[in-house]
Amino acid sequence: MTKKVPRTPSFVFNECANDRSPVPERGLTFVIRTDAAFATAKLRRNIVAHIQSDPEHPLHGKENLDNYITKITHGAYELWGQSVLTAKAECLDYGKYHLKEPEDKSLHVHFYNAATLTTRAIEMAETMLAARPDHDAGKPTMFISLDDMIQKQCEPWADIGFSRLFDHEGKEHFGYTGRPGMLPLSEQIKNAKAQLKELSEKHGGKISVVLLEDNVRHARMLNWVIDMLDQEDFFDYADLAGISTCFCCASEEERAAIQYDGKTIPLAIVIDYEQNLVDVCTPRDLLLDGFVVEVNNKVTRLPGIFADVIERFKINPKKVDKFNAAVIDANIEFCQTLESAFQLKLPVAWFKGADAIEHIYGATQQTPMADVMEELRRKLSRKPGNDNAPASVIPIAAKNGPNR
Repeated sequence: MTKKVPRTPSFVFNECANDRSPVPERGLTFVIRTDAAFATAKLRRNIVAHIQSDPEHPLHGKENLDNYITKITHGAYELWGQSVLTAKAECLDYGKYHLKEPEDKSLHVHFYNAATLTTRAIEMAETMLAARPDHDAGKPTMFISLDDMIQKQCEPWADIGFSRLFDHEGKEHFGYTGRPGMLPLSEQIKNAKAQLKELSEKHGGKISVVLLEDNVRHARMLNWVIDMLDQEDFFDYADLAGISTCFCCASEEERAAIQYDGKTIPLAIVIDYEQNLVDVCTPRDLLLDGFVVEVNNKVTRLPGIFADVIERFKINPKKVDKFNAAVIDANIEFCQTLESAFQLKLPVAWFKGADAIEHIYGATQQTPMADVMEELRRKLSRKPGNDNAPASVIPIAAKNGPNR
Protein backbone atom coordinates (compact mmCIF):
# COMPACT_ATOMS: atom_id res chain seq x y z
CA MET A 1 0.00 0.00 0.00
CA THR A 2 1.36 3.41 -0.98
CA LYS A 3 2.04 5.67 1.95
CA LYS A 4 0.09 8.92 1.77
CA VAL A 5 2.35 11.96 1.43
CA PRO A 6 1.27 14.88 3.67
CA ARG A 7 -0.19 17.79 1.74
CA THR A 8 1.92 20.92 2.26
CA PRO A 9 1.47 24.35 0.69
CA SER A 10 3.95 26.01 -1.63
CA PHE A 11 5.00 29.54 -0.70
CA VAL A 12 5.79 32.46 -3.02
CA PHE A 13 6.91 35.81 -1.60
CA ASN A 14 6.28 38.95 -3.65
CA GLU A 15 6.78 42.66 -3.14
CA CYS A 16 3.92 43.70 -5.37
CA ALA A 17 2.28 43.03 -8.72
CA ASN A 18 5.26 43.23 -11.01
CA ASP A 19 6.98 40.20 -9.53
CA ARG A 20 3.91 38.08 -8.91
CA SER A 21 4.26 34.46 -9.87
CA PRO A 22 1.49 33.26 -12.18
CA VAL A 23 -1.38 31.29 -10.70
CA PRO A 24 -0.64 27.55 -10.94
CA GLU A 25 -2.75 25.64 -13.42
CA ARG A 26 -3.98 23.24 -10.76
CA GLY A 27 -5.00 23.65 -7.15
CA LEU A 28 -6.07 26.58 -5.01
CA THR A 29 -4.11 29.80 -4.45
CA PHE A 30 -4.31 31.72 -1.18
CA VAL A 31 -3.35 35.39 -1.27
CA ILE A 32 -1.99 36.88 1.98
CA ARG A 33 -0.78 40.37 2.80
CA THR A 34 2.22 40.29 5.14
CA ASP A 35 0.81 41.31 8.49
CA ALA A 36 3.28 40.46 11.26
CA ALA A 37 3.53 44.07 12.49
CA PHE A 38 -0.24 44.56 12.35
CA ALA A 39 -1.15 41.19 13.88
CA THR A 40 1.29 41.32 16.80
CA ALA A 41 1.04 45.06 17.60
CA LYS A 42 -1.09 44.77 20.75
CA LEU A 43 0.87 41.80 22.07
CA ARG A 44 4.23 43.54 21.53
CA ARG A 45 3.03 46.73 23.22
CA ASN A 46 2.00 44.74 26.28
CA ILE A 47 5.28 42.83 26.42
CA VAL A 48 7.29 46.06 26.20
CA ALA A 49 5.15 47.79 28.84
CA HIS A 50 5.45 44.83 31.22
CA ILE A 51 9.24 44.64 30.94
CA GLN A 52 9.70 48.41 31.24
CA SER A 53 7.51 48.53 34.36
CA ASP A 54 9.45 45.81 36.17
CA PRO A 55 12.95 46.89 37.29
CA GLU A 56 13.68 43.30 38.33
CA HIS A 57 12.99 41.83 34.88
CA PRO A 58 16.19 40.54 33.20
CA LEU A 59 15.42 42.58 30.06
CA HIS A 60 14.57 45.82 31.88
CA GLY A 61 16.75 48.60 30.49
CA LYS A 62 17.90 46.53 27.52
CA GLU A 63 19.08 48.71 24.63
CA ASN A 64 16.74 48.69 21.60
CA LEU A 65 14.16 46.65 23.54
CA ASP A 66 11.39 47.36 21.00
CA ASN A 67 13.48 46.06 18.11
CA TYR A 68 14.56 42.99 20.07
CA ILE A 69 10.96 42.09 20.95
CA THR A 70 9.77 42.76 17.40
CA LYS A 71 12.44 40.53 15.85
CA ILE A 72 11.65 37.55 18.09
CA THR A 73 7.88 38.01 17.93
CA HIS A 74 7.84 38.30 14.14
CA GLY A 75 10.01 35.18 13.84
CA ALA A 76 7.64 33.22 16.08
CA TYR A 77 4.67 34.53 14.11
CA GLU A 78 6.22 33.42 10.81
CA LEU A 79 6.70 29.87 12.11
CA TRP A 80 3.18 29.91 13.54
CA GLY A 81 1.78 30.98 10.17
CA GLN A 82 3.59 28.20 8.33
CA SER A 83 2.13 25.64 10.76
CA VAL A 84 -1.39 27.01 10.39
CA LEU A 85 -1.20 27.14 6.58
CA THR A 86 0.12 23.58 6.48
CA ALA A 87 -2.87 22.53 8.61
CA LYS A 88 -5.20 24.33 6.20
CA ALA A 89 -3.58 22.61 3.21
CA GLU A 90 -4.15 19.27 4.89
CA CYS A 91 -7.67 19.90 6.15
CA LEU A 92 -9.40 22.22 3.67
CA ASP A 93 -12.67 21.15 2.14
CA TYR A 94 -11.44 21.45 -1.43
CA GLY A 95 -14.93 20.63 -2.64
CA LYS A 96 -15.97 24.13 -1.48
CA TYR A 97 -13.73 25.38 -4.27
CA HIS A 98 -15.08 22.78 -6.72
CA LEU A 99 -11.81 20.84 -6.66
CA LYS A 100 -12.43 17.11 -6.79
CA GLU A 101 -9.48 15.38 -8.43
CA PRO A 102 -6.67 14.34 -6.03
CA GLU A 103 -4.03 16.24 -8.02
CA ASP A 104 -6.14 19.41 -7.78
CA LYS A 105 -6.28 19.30 -3.99
CA SER A 106 -3.19 21.41 -3.44
CA LEU A 107 -2.59 24.81 -1.89
CA HIS A 108 -0.32 27.57 -3.16
CA VAL A 109 0.28 30.70 -1.07
CA HIS A 110 1.20 34.11 -2.52
CA PHE A 111 2.47 36.66 0.03
CA TYR A 112 2.51 40.39 -0.68
CA ASN A 113 3.91 43.39 1.16
CA ALA A 114 0.89 45.17 2.65
CA ALA A 115 2.38 48.68 2.72
CA THR A 116 3.62 48.38 -0.87
CA LEU A 117 0.18 47.27 -2.00
CA THR A 118 -1.38 50.34 -0.39
CA THR A 119 1.13 52.64 -2.07
CA ARG A 120 0.50 50.99 -5.42
CA ALA A 121 -3.29 51.19 -4.98
CA ILE A 122 -3.00 54.94 -4.41
CA GLU A 123 -0.70 55.38 -7.41
CA MET A 124 -3.02 53.44 -9.68
CA ALA A 125 -6.01 55.46 -8.48
CA GLU A 126 -4.17 58.70 -9.26
CA THR A 127 -3.30 57.40 -12.73
CA MET A 128 -6.94 56.45 -13.30
CA LEU A 129 -8.14 59.90 -12.23
CA ALA A 130 -5.55 61.73 -14.33
CA ALA A 131 -6.93 59.99 -17.44
CA ARG A 132 -10.43 61.37 -16.87
CA PRO A 133 -11.35 64.22 -19.26
CA ASP A 134 -12.97 66.17 -16.40
CA HIS A 135 -10.11 65.70 -13.94
CA ASP A 136 -9.12 68.89 -12.10
CA ALA A 137 -5.51 68.58 -10.95
CA GLY A 138 -5.97 71.64 -8.75
CA LYS A 139 -8.36 69.84 -6.42
CA PRO A 140 -7.27 67.19 -3.92
CA THR A 141 -8.44 63.58 -4.07
CA MET A 142 -9.77 62.14 -0.84
CA PHE A 143 -8.90 58.50 -0.18
CA ILE A 144 -11.19 56.47 2.07
CA SER A 145 -9.85 53.20 3.42
CA LEU A 146 -12.37 50.43 3.97
CA ASP A 147 -9.75 48.02 5.31
CA ASP A 148 -7.82 48.18 8.58
CA MET A 149 -4.54 47.17 6.94
CA ILE A 150 -4.78 49.93 4.32
CA GLN A 151 -3.38 52.66 6.51
CA LYS A 152 -3.00 56.38 5.95
CA GLN A 153 -0.30 57.39 3.48
CA CYS A 154 -1.47 60.81 2.28
CA GLU A 155 -3.90 63.69 2.84
CA PRO A 156 -6.84 64.08 2.69
CA TRP A 157 -7.72 60.67 4.13
CA ALA A 158 -10.54 58.99 6.04
CA ASP A 159 -11.18 55.52 7.42
CA ILE A 160 -14.60 53.92 7.34
CA GLY A 161 -14.22 50.68 9.24
CA PHE A 162 -16.90 48.01 9.37
CA SER A 163 -17.11 44.28 9.82
CA ARG A 164 -19.68 41.53 9.60
CA LEU A 165 -21.21 40.81 13.02
CA PHE A 166 -21.38 37.09 13.87
CA ASP A 167 -22.91 34.95 16.53
CA HIS A 168 -20.52 33.44 19.08
CA GLU A 169 -19.79 30.36 16.98
CA GLY A 170 -19.19 32.27 13.77
CA LYS A 171 -22.00 30.43 12.01
CA GLU A 172 -24.54 33.20 11.50
CA HIS A 173 -24.03 36.87 10.75
CA PHE A 174 -26.32 39.81 11.29
CA GLY A 175 -25.14 42.34 8.72
CA TYR A 176 -22.41 44.93 9.18
CA THR A 177 -21.35 46.98 12.18
CA GLY A 178 -18.64 49.50 13.01
CA ARG A 179 -15.26 47.81 13.37
CA PRO A 180 -14.20 47.16 16.99
CA GLY A 181 -12.39 50.16 18.39
CA MET A 182 -14.01 52.56 15.93
CA LEU A 183 -17.04 54.83 16.15
CA PRO A 184 -20.48 53.67 14.98
CA LEU A 185 -20.67 53.67 11.20
CA SER A 186 -22.99 56.66 10.99
CA GLU A 187 -20.53 58.77 13.02
CA GLN A 188 -17.57 57.64 10.91
CA ILE A 189 -19.41 58.69 7.76
CA LYS A 190 -20.48 62.02 9.26
CA ASN A 191 -16.87 62.80 10.21
CA ALA A 192 -15.65 61.99 6.70
CA LYS A 193 -18.50 64.07 5.26
CA ALA A 194 -17.52 67.06 7.43
CA GLN A 195 -13.98 66.81 6.12
CA LEU A 196 -15.30 66.68 2.55
CA LYS A 197 -17.59 69.66 3.10
CA GLU A 198 -14.66 71.77 4.27
CA LEU A 199 -12.59 70.75 1.23
CA SER A 200 -15.51 71.35 -1.11
CA GLU A 201 -16.05 74.87 0.23
CA LYS A 202 -12.34 75.62 0.01
CA HIS A 203 -11.86 74.38 -3.56
CA GLY A 204 -15.28 75.25 -4.98
CA GLY A 205 -17.07 72.08 -6.03
CA LYS A 206 -17.27 68.38 -5.31
CA ILE A 207 -14.14 66.51 -4.25
CA SER A 208 -13.08 63.31 -6.01
CA VAL A 209 -13.26 60.34 -3.65
CA VAL A 210 -11.59 56.96 -4.13
CA LEU A 211 -12.49 53.99 -1.93
CA LEU A 212 -9.54 51.74 -1.04
CA GLU A 213 -10.29 48.04 -0.56
CA ASP A 214 -8.25 44.89 -0.02
CA ASN A 215 -10.15 42.60 -2.40
CA VAL A 216 -13.08 42.81 -4.78
CA ARG A 217 -14.92 39.55 -5.35
CA HIS A 218 -18.59 40.52 -5.27
CA ALA A 219 -20.50 43.76 -5.81
CA ARG A 220 -22.85 43.34 -2.84
CA MET A 221 -20.65 44.68 -0.02
CA LEU A 222 -19.35 47.67 -1.98
CA ASN A 223 -22.86 48.59 -3.08
CA TRP A 224 -23.92 48.42 0.56
CA VAL A 225 -21.13 50.86 1.51
CA ILE A 226 -22.04 53.21 -1.33
CA ASP A 227 -25.69 53.11 -0.27
CA MET A 228 -24.70 53.90 3.33
CA LEU A 229 -22.76 56.93 2.11
CA ASP A 230 -25.67 58.02 -0.04
CA GLN A 231 -28.09 57.81 2.89
CA GLU A 232 -25.89 60.26 4.81
CA ASP A 233 -25.93 62.72 1.83
CA PHE A 234 -22.22 62.08 1.42
CA PHE A 235 -22.35 62.75 -2.31
CA ASP A 236 -23.52 66.32 -1.80
CA TYR A 237 -19.81 67.07 -1.53
CA ALA A 238 -18.18 64.02 -3.13
CA ASP A 239 -17.73 62.62 -6.60
CA LEU A 240 -17.23 58.88 -6.31
CA ALA A 241 -14.42 58.71 -8.84
CA GLY A 242 -13.45 55.07 -8.39
CA ILE A 243 -12.47 52.12 -6.24
CA SER A 244 -8.84 51.03 -5.98
CA THR A 245 -8.23 47.50 -4.72
CA CYS A 246 -5.17 45.46 -3.85
CA PHE A 247 -6.67 42.30 -5.37
CA CYS A 248 -9.59 41.50 -7.63
CA CYS A 249 -11.09 38.08 -8.25
CA ALA A 250 -14.50 39.28 -9.47
CA SER A 251 -16.20 38.27 -12.67
CA GLU A 252 -16.94 40.90 -15.30
CA GLU A 253 -20.61 40.77 -14.26
CA GLU A 254 -19.76 41.49 -10.62
CA ARG A 255 -17.42 44.33 -11.59
CA ALA A 256 -20.10 45.93 -13.74
CA ALA A 257 -22.63 45.58 -10.90
CA ILE A 258 -20.70 47.95 -8.58
CA GLN A 259 -22.75 51.08 -9.22
CA TYR A 260 -23.86 54.45 -8.00
CA ASP A 261 -26.70 56.43 -9.54
CA GLY A 262 -27.07 53.82 -12.28
CA LYS A 263 -23.44 54.04 -13.39
CA THR A 264 -20.68 51.44 -12.94
CA ILE A 265 -17.87 52.66 -10.67
CA PRO A 266 -14.40 52.44 -12.27
CA LEU A 267 -11.96 49.97 -10.72
CA ALA A 268 -8.21 50.37 -10.36
CA ILE A 269 -6.67 46.97 -9.62
CA VAL A 270 -3.16 46.35 -8.34
CA ILE A 271 -3.24 42.59 -8.86
CA ASP A 272 -5.96 41.22 -11.09
CA TYR A 273 -6.45 37.52 -10.50
CA GLU A 274 -9.38 37.64 -12.90
CA GLN A 275 -11.47 34.51 -12.29
CA ASN A 276 -8.64 32.19 -11.28
CA LEU A 277 -9.18 29.95 -8.29
CA VAL A 278 -7.93 32.39 -5.67
CA ASP A 279 -9.03 33.21 -2.13
CA VAL A 280 -7.77 35.98 0.17
CA CYS A 281 -6.71 34.40 3.46
CA THR A 282 -6.22 35.85 6.96
CA PRO A 283 -4.50 33.25 9.18
CA ARG A 284 -4.09 35.71 12.09
CA ASP A 285 -7.83 35.33 12.74
CA LEU A 286 -7.11 32.00 14.41
CA LEU A 287 -5.24 33.56 17.36
CA LEU A 288 -4.21 37.21 17.14
CA ASP A 289 -7.34 38.66 15.58
CA GLY A 290 -10.73 37.06 14.94
CA PHE A 291 -14.29 37.43 13.80
CA VAL A 292 -16.51 40.19 15.22
CA VAL A 293 -19.02 39.35 17.94
CA GLU A 294 -20.98 41.32 20.51
CA VAL A 295 -20.56 40.83 24.25
CA ASN A 296 -21.93 43.10 26.97
CA ASN A 297 -23.36 45.42 24.30
CA LYS A 298 -19.89 45.96 22.84
CA VAL A 299 -18.44 44.71 19.56
CA THR A 300 -15.16 42.87 19.91
CA ARG A 301 -13.22 40.03 18.29
CA LEU A 302 -13.08 36.35 19.11
CA PRO A 303 -10.15 34.26 17.79
CA GLY A 304 -11.23 31.80 15.10
CA ILE A 305 -10.01 28.74 17.02
CA PHE A 306 -13.16 29.17 19.12
CA ALA A 307 -15.38 29.24 16.03
CA ASP A 308 -17.07 26.70 13.83
CA VAL A 309 -14.09 26.17 11.55
CA ILE A 310 -16.22 24.39 8.95
CA GLU A 311 -18.17 27.59 8.42
CA ARG A 312 -15.47 30.22 8.93
CA PHE A 313 -12.42 28.48 7.42
CA LYS A 314 -13.91 25.97 4.95
CA ILE A 315 -12.48 22.98 6.80
CA ASN A 316 -13.46 19.47 5.74
CA PRO A 317 -16.03 18.22 8.29
CA LYS A 318 -14.12 14.93 8.53
CA LYS A 319 -10.90 16.76 9.44
CA VAL A 320 -12.18 19.29 11.98
CA ASP A 321 -10.50 17.64 14.98
CA LYS A 322 -7.22 17.30 13.09
CA PHE A 323 -7.29 20.96 12.07
CA ASN A 324 -8.22 22.22 15.54
CA ALA A 325 -5.48 20.12 17.13
CA ALA A 326 -2.85 21.44 14.72
CA VAL A 327 -3.89 25.07 15.27
CA ILE A 328 -4.03 24.64 19.04
CA ASP A 329 -0.54 23.12 19.00
CA ALA A 330 0.72 26.03 16.87
CA ASN A 331 -0.91 28.54 19.23
CA ILE A 332 0.68 26.91 22.26
CA GLU A 333 4.10 26.79 20.61
CA PHE A 334 3.83 30.47 19.66
CA CYS A 335 2.98 31.46 23.23
CA GLN A 336 5.66 29.26 24.78
CA THR A 337 8.32 30.54 22.39
CA LEU A 338 7.67 34.13 23.47
CA GLU A 339 7.30 33.22 27.15
CA SER A 340 10.69 31.52 27.08
CA ALA A 341 12.37 34.35 25.15
CA PHE A 342 10.96 37.15 27.30
CA GLN A 343 10.72 35.29 30.63
CA LEU A 344 7.08 36.11 31.27
CA LYS A 345 3.59 34.75 30.75
CA LEU A 346 1.25 35.99 28.02
CA PRO A 347 -2.15 36.57 29.70
CA VAL A 348 -5.38 36.54 27.74
CA ALA A 349 -5.67 40.29 28.42
CA TRP A 350 -2.75 40.95 26.06
CA PHE A 351 -4.66 39.53 23.06
CA LYS A 352 -7.36 41.23 20.99
CA GLY A 353 -10.05 38.72 21.90
CA ALA A 354 -9.62 39.00 25.68
CA ASP A 355 -13.07 40.31 26.61
CA ALA A 356 -14.87 37.85 24.34
CA ILE A 357 -12.84 34.89 25.63
CA GLU A 358 -13.60 35.87 29.21
CA HIS A 359 -17.31 36.49 28.65
CA ILE A 360 -18.08 33.49 26.45
CA TYR A 361 -15.63 30.87 27.69
CA GLY A 362 -15.04 31.80 31.32
CA ALA A 363 -11.26 32.22 31.16
CA THR A 364 -10.18 35.23 33.22
CA GLN A 365 -8.13 37.84 31.45
CA GLN A 366 -5.12 37.03 33.64
CA THR A 367 -5.13 33.36 32.58
CA PRO A 368 -2.09 32.64 30.40
CA MET A 369 -3.22 32.14 26.80
CA ALA A 370 -1.10 28.99 26.62
CA ASP A 371 -3.17 27.54 29.48
CA VAL A 372 -6.40 28.38 27.64
CA MET A 373 -5.07 26.55 24.59
CA GLU A 374 -3.95 23.61 26.73
CA GLU A 375 -7.50 23.34 28.06
CA LEU A 376 -8.86 23.36 24.53
CA ARG A 377 -6.40 20.64 23.57
CA ARG A 378 -7.36 18.56 26.62
CA LYS A 379 -11.04 18.76 25.75
CA LEU A 380 -10.31 17.90 22.13
CA SER A 381 -8.36 14.81 23.13
CA ARG A 382 -11.26 13.30 25.08
CA LYS A 383 -12.66 10.12 23.65
CA PRO A 384 -15.83 10.43 21.55
CA GLY A 385 -18.90 10.46 23.77
CA ASN A 386 -17.17 12.07 26.72
CA ASP A 387 -17.65 15.60 25.48
CA ASN A 388 -20.99 16.92 24.32
CA ALA A 389 -19.49 19.98 22.65
CA PRO A 390 -19.41 20.00 18.86
CA ALA A 391 -16.02 19.01 17.49
CA SER A 392 -15.69 22.32 15.72
CA VAL A 393 -16.28 24.45 18.81
CA ILE A 394 -14.37 23.51 21.96
CA PRO A 395 -15.50 25.74 24.84
CA ILE A 396 -13.87 26.01 28.24
CA ALA A 397 -17.06 26.98 30.03
CA ALA A 398 -19.30 28.38 27.36
CA LYS A 399 -22.03 30.67 28.66
CA ASN A 400 -25.51 30.31 27.25
CA GLY A 401 -27.77 33.21 26.48
CA PRO A 402 -28.24 35.75 23.69
CA ASN A 403 -25.26 36.41 21.47
CA ARG A 404 -26.16 39.98 20.76
